[in-house]
Amino acid sequence: MATAISLPIIAGALATTRLPLLIGIAMAFAVAWFVPLLSRRYHLSKIPIAALEVGGEEQRRLVYMQKARKIYEEGYRKFKNGVFRVSGTNKSTNIVVHPRYLPELKDLPEGVLDYYTAIGESLFTRYTKFRADRPIVPHVIKADLTPAIRRLAPLIADEVSLAFLDEFPMCKNFTEVNISSKLYRIISKVSGHVFVGPDICRTEKYVNIAVNYTVVRTAAQRAIAALPPWQRVFRARSLPQVKRLTLLTQEAHDFLRPVVVARKEAARHADYQKPDDLLQWIIDDGQKRFGRQDTEELTSIQLALTSAAIHTTTMVATNAFYSIASMPDVVPELRAEIREVLAEHGTFTTRALAKLKKLDSFLRENMRCNSLGWTAFPRRVKTTFTLSDGQVIPAGYNIEIPAYALSHDSSVIPDPDKFDAFRFYHAGPQTTNDLVSVSPTNMNFGYGRHACPGRFFAASELKMILSTALLGYDIRLTDGATERYQNMDFAGLSFPDPNKTLLFKSIA
Repeated sequence: MATAISLPIIAGALATTRLPLLIGIAMAFAVAWFVPLLSRRYHLSKIPIAALEVGGEEQRRLVYMQKARKIYEEGYRKFKNGVFRVSGTNKSTNIVVHPRYLPELKDLPEGVLDYYTAIGESLFTRYTKFRADRPIVPHVIKADLTPAIRRLAPLIADEVSLAFLDEFPMCKNFTEVNISSKLYRIISKVSGHVFVGPDICRTEKYVNIAVNYTVVRTAAQRAIAALPPWQRVFRARSLPQVKRLTLLTQEAHDFLRPVVVARKEAARHADYQKPDDLLQWIIDDGQKRFGRQDTEELTSIQLALTSAAIHTTTMVATNAFYSIASMPDVVPELRAEIREVLAEHGTFTTRALAKLKKLDSFLRENMRCNSLGWTAFPRRVKTTFTLSDGQVIPAGYNIEIPAYALSHDSSVIPDPDKFDAFRFYHAGPQTTNDLVSVSPTNMNFGYGRHACPGRFFAASELKMILSTALLGYDIRLTDGATERYQNMDFAGLSFPDPNKTLLFKSIA
């Protein structure tokens, strides 16, 4: 009986003894979490807010959705050479850092500045399942795709010609064309030639999947961005655009899966001739360098690459066509250059493309004036760090560079509000003036080690498409318009109106 009575007494004594220890541990955890939070909030409070006069954070976020460009431009001017913060589409504040800090930012490790986390947030990958963090992607583009341009350029040029024949009928009179929808199809075929091979890229099934998936994915991202951040976890997956994306993703996997399986099976035969395309490079590199990739992973990688390439290239090309149609005075010089280069080289080799300096300048100026976004160099701050001038950048927030405002700064670009088609052609033959160059003053393709690795392929594709159109057609705006169509702005993005049309007439 004595033993039975003593057990609760002993247990109570032990609990009493442990209670202070448990309280101490809980307090230690609380301090470990709370103190860094207070520190981050303190350092954030030292960074001025752009558009503070608008009101609280939610009011600023709503204004950002409509007038982000103005907010960035005013912040750039007001806080010149420093940092400021904006209330963007994501839950946390974005810290906008002046480009003068780029030389020190670009060398910081991923443990301090994380590119993939920032990109994942902007693409809402939690809901869209569009992953951009696979290390095989930049590797295969740099190691396989870019070197392949030299040997594949003439084949790509042939695919451009075939795509134009399919998509653009001979127009004896000016014919109205929705250029955005045509470019989506042309670019899906041209990119597809390199990505999955000519036999697949020309099928209507592939074109429809590639285009529809790309269009619906971007629509889903915009729909999610329009939701208040706190509602996304509850409502994002039930949005019609996201549901449609889920169905299209499955359809794309169902289409690509047999292609991957067939190639894996064929590779077992000694006499198998491997296709010279991106899908095969992904299969081979996945096995050699990144561990064996299963079929679902391979189809996901292929789908992500296809969508990214089609979307961005189509947006840039559509912008270029709208500018060409509104600037007939630049067309004769562009045509003369293209004809001269083709007369020398016969087709679009990489050497021929490199000689299209005026077209290169036009495309770069068009990207400067009609940017697809207002900022560049997105990074998630994983560890609090201090800039060389003592400015502390706290962890837990995203940083970005006001690239558009910089490119319209008269101290950087003379007469920045003027569209000067041959601005970079007249600036000199240095490679720093090329479309694909990246620098603190030219971030069309990003900057640092995560600069767009596919920019060389995209630039080649753009030049071939624009050249083919300029040599084959006269191009005008509709209804006698003379002013370029206005782009559509949404939060930190800007894109050409996909509903606009142009007039095309075949050149005899």
